[in-house]
Amino acid sequence: MSEDGPGREPAAVRLARLADVGMHTASLLHELRQPLFAVQAAAELGLAGDTEPRESLARVLDHLMHVRDLVDRYAGLGRSDEPETALDLREPVLAAVGMLAHRARRLGADLTCDCLEPVPMHGREAELRQVALNLVQNALDAVDGRAVRTVHVRVFVEDGARVLSVEDSGPGIPAVLRERMFEPFVSGKPTGAGTGLGLYITRAIVDATRGVVAFESDDDGTAAVVRWPAEQA
Repeated sequence: MSEDGPGREPAAVRLARLADVGMHTASLLHELRQPLFAVQAAAELGLAGDTEPRESLARVLDHLMHVRDLVDRYAGLGRSDEPETALDLREPVLAAVGMLAHRARRLGADLTCDCLEPVPMHGREAELRQVALNLVQNALDAVDGRAVRTVHVRVFVEDGARVLSVEDSGPGIPAVLRERMFEPFVSGKPTGAGTGLGLYITRAIVDATRGVVAFESDDDGTAAVVRWPAEQA
């Protein structure tokens, strides 16, 4: 029997809305994992005496502010009311690299960042930081257990376009996944090791910020490249 009736949404519409809420909830949980791990790492370093207490607290505060930004962004089911502002792309990228530095050390991975020149653009810092987090996180996953474990991040301007590049020495993306890598819940990681939402979220953010994300991959590694077009004066 149909549950549709006067004044009620059709059942198919309600199911679609529930599916949308479920997708956004899963995406939020995925994005919360990394800053919470970073909070744990900062606290562990402080307790072990590897960093000064004030430095550890400053890191914890930075990561918790990122959590707040995520919750605020998802409060509107993924729609952000935060206006785009003028910023330097290096800042959110360096923040993401800093959040993942502890994990890189645990993996024995060489995580480097070539971010020497300012890369001015308009955007939302929290969203750009999340793009960098997802790409660097995937790169670290790719090099885990490899004989050579390197992840190199670059931020630069090319022909007016703002570019973020993340290169890794992993085994490359399996051919069977390359056509589906941006689909939700599709992952090349072992069961339980990933949600399959990182690249789905990344492309959604990049698309919304008028950018393009692409991958070049072979047996010697993968390069993820995001380009934001030259901004009009």
